[in-house]
Amino acid sequence: MRAMMLVRLAATDFADRVTVIPTPAPHGLDAVGQRVDGVVAAHMLGHLDLNARRAFIEWIAARLPDDGVALLTVSGDAAPSPDIVAVEEAQVGRHIYRATHHSPDAHTYESLFEVCDGDAVLRSRVVTGTWHRVTADEIRSSAEPHGLRVVEPRPGVVLLRRR
Repeated sequence: MRAMMLVRLAATDFADRVTVIPTPAPHGLDAVGQRVDGVVAAHMLGHLDLNARRAFIEWIAARLPDDGVALLTVSGDAAPSPDIVAVEEAQVGRHIYRATHHSPDAHTYESLFEVCDGDAVLRSRVVTGTWHRVTADEIRSSAEPHGLRVVEPRPGVVLLRRR
């Protein structure tokens, strides 16, 4: 999954200002340092169990300055549909990086990651795991005791800021 994020990041003007830690959250995050001006946790909180999500929120609260912000994506109100397939694709140089995500049921996922040169698949890997539904209310109940205010600019997105 980091490969797709890095491919998208490489196409931006701010790639040199972003740090990607190659360790699953919340483990390894202390390598970032004692202060973070911003955090983006997009489409990843569901991979963490409740204790790991709470630890991640505590980590954010301990490092986010008064003018910092954390952007997190959360699940919608509806239960996920098991027949939805999401495809991400990005090109770097002549290689195309593709991720196909599928949820066989509401609590598991299967992702196929491919690196292609034209129509030829150079590498592929299937990753499976569990998925937990995460709501804005759950984030709020974890964040507010740590002095973080939750703002919902639109459904599926929450911002964490100092009070």
